[in-house]
Amino acid sequence: MDSKTLESRQRWTLSQKIDHTLGTIDTFVSFREAMRKALQVNGRFFPDEEPANLFSIL
Repeated sequence: MDSKTLESRQRWTLSQKIDHTLGTIDTFVSFREAMRKALQVNGRFFPDEEPANLFSIL
């Protein structure tokens, strides 16, 4: 992000900031779900979702 982008984002209203935040979270969750499906096809899991770790206490 360059300084012009930062300055323009600092002028955003609260509703714009909330909308941007929710969009970013949605993008992350969608990516993680896509990765989970791809890994499951190959018999692999995210480290925190391995069958041996699903019911362990951290």
